[in-house]
Amino acid sequence: MRKTMLATILLILIALAGSGLRAGTLRQNMLPADTHWVMHLDMEQFTGTRLFQLVQTDDRLGLRAPFEEVQEELMLDPYTDLFGLTLFGTNGRHSESVVCLQGNFDRKALLDRLGEHKEYQELAHGQHTIYKWDSKQCATFAGSNLIYFGQSETAIRQALDVLDGFAPSIAETEHLAWLNQAPANAFAVAAVENMTEMVKAHEAATILKQTRMAAFLAQEQDENLTLRVRLETDTPEAAVQIEQIARGLLAMAQLNLAKEADAAAVLRALQIVTEDRVVNMQWTYPSAEIYDLLFNKKLGMDIDID
Repeated sequence: MRKTMLATILLILIALAGSGLRAGTLRQNMLPADTHWVMHLDMEQFTGTRLFQLVQTDDRLGLRAPFEEVQEELMLDPYTDLFGLTLFGTNGRHSESVVCLQGNFDRKALLDRLGEHKEYQELAHGQHTIYKWDSKQCATFAGSNLIYFGQSETAIRQALDVLDGFAPSIAETEHLAWLNQAPANAFAVAAVENMTEMVKAHEAATILKQTRMAAFLAQEQDENLTLRVRLETDTPEAAVQIEQIARGLLAMAQLNLAKEADAAAVLRALQIVTEDRVVNMQWTYPSAEIYDLLFNKKLGMDIDID
């Protein structure tokens, strides 16, 4: 299952019953109140995009292998059986994060496979059973179409308490409130509060240490891909600094790609707007054109996910 976690993270980076929501929608009622960061991929939305059609038919991105790995590990068709995928954490430690999969699962087949591990254990938690193997890998069926897994038994137990209503969820707080503003057709969203903890080990990321909240979303409409980034800073001065840095990097990229008309047009599509303590960046471009430009390397990018 460790390989599965790596594969599902790759899917995000192309980059999550009874609630009345679509199956693949981000369910805030399953996120702990102290959630520090979250990433979500709505497979139902993504599979309806032109971008997905390109990924599925043109494997230059190299995603066929991760999709096949998901299919092998979870014994499902990721194109039709996987509705959504969410990763979240209450701190910056990856080992304490939780992966949530929404989909149609063959519970018996999955448990039979887990039972083959020498260190397989079954641990009770309320009405749930936590399955543990390989010393620290944990998983549980949180519902008929919901699986939690990760490396921290404590984090899994806390997530179950939230889902069962024994502990508060993020829906009851103001944490990461931006998630409520994400449009319904967004196929990927991500948000993190208090960037200081996430970048404290990176000296070059000093300006990000003044960022209270960072958010990202990806959506497609009329076969045009839109990416949005929102940075909420400590002060208006910090927001202006971030905008200046972003515009400086954009100018350098435009200079380097001056002879590539198509690539230059991609860069010109980026809009940067600062209001008080908030920097908003938005970029919209035809999905097919950007996909082609990336792999013709006209944007000066090398795609390598190995």
